[in-house]
Amino acid sequence: MIIAHQRGASQLRLDVLAFLYIVLRLLYIMMYVADLATVRSLVWLLALVANIAILFA
Repeated sequence: MIIAHQRGASQLRLDVLAFLYIVLRLLYIMMYVADLATVRSLVWLLALVANIAILFA
């Protein structure tokens, strides 16, 4: 977030990506508790993509 903000990224885009990342991480925890390994891995991957998107925003 700090790097993207310092590089002048759109604040709205950063806010949306950060919110998406937090929601996906919470969903990951729910999938972990529900013992849904395949869905959990997919959610983890999507959270990673959101994190990388923040870096390059």
